[in-house]
Amino acid sequence: MNLEEFFRNKLNLEEYTWGYKMILTLPVSVHEEEDDSYVAVCPVFSLTGKGKTLTEALDNVKKSLELFLDDETVQLKFHEEIHNYSFPEFEFIEVVVHEKPGIHPK
Repeated sequence: MNLEEFFRNKLNLEEYTWGYKMILTLPVSVHEEEDDSYVAVCPVFSLTGKGKTLTEALDNVKKSLELFLDDETVQLKFHEEIHNYSFPEFEFIEVVVHEKPGIHPK
């Protein structure tokens, strides 16, 4: 079974075409180092990104994840994780909600 057949079967995509883009929503934690740099860590794949700013660290871990997950061997090895964190049927939008005072429990 090749990778295309695997994803077609695993994700139950009837009209799957190779090159289909999946959106993965992955958890990432960020902490500040003693040298005022930042490290972003994705615990799902144990990958990190470092940067002088928070944004740079997040960009670097994203690039690391994209390079890592672009490999066919990695995709086969981590097919469950990819499936569990992917949303191939949806588009995502960002919505800004301004929290009102007294709504958030303390």
